[in-house]
Amino acid sequence: MREIRFVKSARLVSRDEAARSAVLVAGTGITEPSTVHAFDSEEAFQAWVAASPAKKPLLELDGHVARARTERPVDGRVKEGADRAVAGLYDLAERCDLQPVDDELLRRATSGSASGDPLFPALMVLFDAYGLAGGWRPVAGTAPVLDWIGFDDRTSSVWLAGAGVLGQHPWFGGQRIYLLGVPFARYEDLRALGFDNRASSAAVL
Repeated sequence: MREIRFVKSARLVSRDEAARSAVLVAGTGITEPSTVHAFDSEEAFQAWVAASPAKKPLLELDGHVARARTERPVDGRVKEGADRAVAGLYDLAERCDLQPVDDELLRRATSGSASGDPLFPALMVLFDAYGLAGGWRPVAGTAPVLDWIGFDDRTSSVWLAGAGVLGQHPWFGGQRIYLLGVPFARYEDLRALGFDNRASSAAVL
């Protein structure tokens, strides 16, 4: 595994120091994929976003977070969305003769083809073991309370197509980590990012 560097205020910091930050950002399309940016405040994060090449998806994700906090979607709607995503993956897996969370299957599910639009324009699959293994649950929109889909504090690795955010507490409270995966990314061990078994909310676009 490539060594992860944590950067705060243009200086290298330890993983422990980064873990005390309010916001973390990792992924392709920022700087080096092995660099995690840490921010002590929302103000510092927003100032960095304004000059970031990933400004558009990060601001859109922030909008999702703000709407979830304001609108407070009910658990039934979130469960139904997750169940539809599971059913869609199993249906596609049967038609393609692949496993429902096989890397190739997930790429097909999130890529357009000659026959039409992708099944999921954006998708985050949460796994409760390292290396994209173990139990899993897809998020294809906003899940402000992961306990509603039986995945509170269980996420140890993530497959991502698009831009996603994990929140430490329900309704995106506490620390947040933004993950970028354009077109795809595999976060195979969240220990490396200091966010193992800590996610209680999630969103992807």
